[in-house]
Amino acid sequence: MCIVIYVVKNMSETGKIMLFKLSRPQRFINILECVEALNDEATLRFTENELHILEVDKTHEAMVELKLPSDAFDSWHGYEGNVSVNLTTMLKVLGKITKDDELKVYLIPFEEQGHNPKLEFVIRGAKSLTRAKKMGSLEPIDDEVPQPKIFFKSATRIVTDALKFAIEDLKETSHICLTSTSEGLEFSTIDDMSSNSTKFRKGDDNTIDHRLEEDSKATYSTEYLVIILKVINRVAEATVISISNNMPIKIDAEMPKGTLTYYIAPIILD
Repeated sequence: MCIVIYVVKNMSETGKIMLFKLSRPQRFINILECVEALNDEATLRFTENELHILEVDKTHEAMVELKLPSDAFDSWHGYEGNVSVNLTTMLKVLGKITKDDELKVYLIPFEEQGHNPKLEFVIRGAKSLTRAKKMGSLEPIDDEVPQPKIFFKSATRIVTDALKFAIEDLKETSHICLTSTSEGLEFSTIDDMSSNSTKFRKGDDNTIDHRLEEDSKATYSTEYLVIILKVINRVAEATVISISNNMPIKIDAEMPKGTLTYYIAPIILD
């Protein structure tokens, strides 16, 4: 009933519902790329106060959660409802965005009976052009994603550029072991021919903060760590790594507004 009331009140004469406006949309696109890195399909959950995305990857080994509050947008119109989309298609449809562009996003409920709603993107600014692009939505994605409940025993706040460099330096192996002690957080790999490690020591320039309740150690897929750090480097200057013994890792990208969080299941080695 709330959705119906909203549509009547906010639907324009053209049948479109205004969702939000951004005067500098490139950062928003970078944030969407952070979600797409784990899953190209996502449900955009619009509420009165925020945009929320919660998705797992195809293998159910990793999860991403994004929350963008209404004040992260230049204009937010409080639509309440879900729209499932292919993010890869959405990013391609948006195409080239410049720093001077303005982006307005609309929902077109139904153009024809039996068809899913569409999104319309109106881009104004570059070269005084106005570009309008539409894309269809997917059938509703009904999979319920469980929220992990983990008590983390270690949290280390690290400069994202340094963290990305450390992960890429160790990417030739299939998994990376994280060890947290009172001295700091260590990333290490070992195989038949070599061993490598990088330490973020407490008090170092790249280690902004390190909090520890008890020593912790866990191992994770190198592939997931590389994928995640490659994209969050575009949206966050600092990243918080939280672990406990043989439990999922939590990776928080610190953004000016909103939250972007990843979880990766551990690898249990014999």
